Amino acid sequence: MRLILIGQLGGDIAEEVLGDLEMKLPIACLITTLGKRRMSMQVRRRLLITLLVSVLAVALMGSPICAAKYNEAPMLAELVARGELPPVEERLPKNPVVVEPIGEIGKYGGTIRMGFAGRHYVYNSMLAGRFTDHEPFTWDKDATTLTPNWVESAEISEDGMVFTVKLREGVKWSDGVPLTVDDLLFNYIDIAQNPDITPSVPSWLQGVEFKKIDDYTLEFHLPNPAPMYIYAFQTSSPGISGQSIIPKHYMQQFHIDYADPDELERMMQEEGVDTWAQLFELKAANDNPDRPNLSMWRLVEATSERAVLERNPYYWKVDTAGNQLPYVDRVILEIVGSTEVVTMRTLAGQYDFTIFHLDLADYPTLVANEEAGGYRALLWKGAAVDCHLKFNLTYDEEDPVMAEILRTPEFRKALSYAIDREEINELVFLGTGRPVQISPPEGSPVYDESFPTMYATYDPQKANELLDSIGLTKPSGSQWRQRPDGKELRVELLASSDWGNHVKIGELIKDYWEAVGVRVDLQAVSFERRSQLEEAANYEVSMWKVDNIIYPTYLEVHRGFMTAVAEAPKTTAVLWWNWLERGEHVGIEPPQWFKDDVQLFEAILQTTDDAERTELTRQLWNRYYEDLWTIGIVQQVPSPVIISKRLKNVPDEATNIWAIRTPANTEVAQWYIDE
Repeated sequence: MRLILIGQLGGDIAEEVLGDLEMKLPIACLITTLGKRRMSMQVRRRLLITLLVSVLAVALMGSPICAAKYNEAPMLAELVARGELPPVEERLPKNPVVVEPIGEIGKYGGTIRMGFAGRHYVYNSMLAGRFTDHEPFTWDKDATTLTPNWVESAEISEDGMVFTVKLREGVKWSDGVPLTVDDLLFNYIDIAQNPDITPSVPSWLQGVEFKKIDDYTLEFHLPNPAPMYIYAFQTSSPGISGQSIIPKHYMQQFHIDYADPDELERMMQEEGVDTWAQLFELKAANDNPDRPNLSMWRLVEATSERAVLERNPYYWKVDTAGNQLPYVDRVILEIVGSTEVVTMRTLAGQYDFTIFHLDLADYPTLVANEEAGGYRALLWKGAAVDCHLKFNLTYDEEDPVMAEILRTPEFRKALSYAIDREEINELVFLGTGRPVQISPPEGSPVYDESFPTMYATYDPQKANELLDSIGLTKPSGSQWRQRPDGKELRVELLASSDWGNHVKIGELIKDYWEAVGVRVDLQAVSFERRSQLEEAANYEVSMWKVDNIIYPTYLEVHRGFMTAVAEAPKTTAVLWWNWLERGEHVGIEPPQWFKDDVQLFEAILQTTDDAERTELTRQLWNRYYEDLWTIGIVQQVPSPVIISKRLKNVPDEATNIWAIRTPANTEVAQWYIDE
């Protein structure tokens, strides 16, 4: 049996665990017998996570793999009895993932009810990972450990050039069709590298050559060393719907390389679309109930008012007693008109789990209403930058004066000095966050005590001096500063209207900046509209979050503070990135400092030496502060979470960030309803 180690468990400990397992586990119960090998010190320390094949979990908690039979939900047992569904033993893989319930073995049945203030949060968040568990691996609740899901194991070669993935044999899509390497190749080649569907190949798949070893084993031969490739593989999408993988057997009927041309044309006309790529995207979307998935529940109803999910009869996890998961039969995700409605219905006990749209300022009220509302009010740990300001470094050249102002580091530093972060933290977050510049958390290998305060102290006088020094002065008797062309200096600030805290912060920032003479046009728009404006480089300053500051995972997943020079969240430098990715005929050539920073970031990703990676990352942090691409406001704020008292096996503590798809990191499949 091979224990795949990338970090926190040392090699010597691993050898002891392996030896102990080999003595205690019957041979018949060993699902993977790939042989034990001693790993080098370099490989042991390569990443700060531990990947454990499911056999380890089996050994530690008692394995249903060796049991005589499995159990299933009554609603599925009825289908089996009627001959409409194969027996549960035939629906599960050879070695199902074994989940130890957080509290106790659960009960089958019931419905989980949730509410959201907008379609995006249902179809592009919950069904894109937070409530589906379709990723190849699962994070634990504290965001420190990865364990395999439908991928049985994964490893990187010593030189960081070959990444090998072994699928869990017998995992099936929700319609019963087996998952194989052909599904991976369809996603990585036919989707990610087809320009009609994906205009730009995702960076983690660029230059990769694939070698199919067998139906369940795939090698990624990488163009450059990528010792942390596991992080990109875990969370990154091949380029459509936010899914880590979508089924070839279903989607190929809409793909021009596979479909019958006449049938493809007929379906395009039926759906009212002009191109096959539009049809493909429509059918791949998370609101298509016909598309099979790997999740614990499958979509059966999708409207503008709600999404309804029912259990997936082919889900590949079981509990320690051999019960096929999930316990819950049904999930209803309700879409309402505002965050206030979500809060009101949560207080009334109408929802079983609420993690979005709850304002920290309302937390005392939520706690006081626990008994009446029939719920628990908790705070889950944050590991994100909860609010930062992105400056459009490639602002529309139709206004070259404003474009130059936005690109001036001293302008951004002046506005940073003008912000009272302590007040924002107290008024908006009840003092629970860290009112600092974007910076690594204390205890991180790349932390420096000077980082949190870089241009982050509240100093209006310093802000005024910097603005004066770059020629943004006030005419005599005027309240507002002027641009070099004589026009009034006015900054447009975007905030998401369905993210209540950001609107409140935006109002405070408007006051702070106007106090130093910079007039602010605060625009509260929907999440979707803000995203559209950012992606089109049609904005000046935008407020959003950074979903991960855990080192080193942010180097490959939601690349943290590197929002300018990292390819993934490139909305601060869209036109520069277009030039780098697609050639000189597209976008604008970036300045040399930007090219240098991108090169440094690539060096960080490619080094196989941990000490060198740490040092290079520190260098990039310093260069970030030198130019201050963005402005951090508050980070590591805990999230209010409301859990109905009838919903069991939900932990009291967990880390909540999108990068690990919370609450998927709490093993949602083992939640259960107890009326």
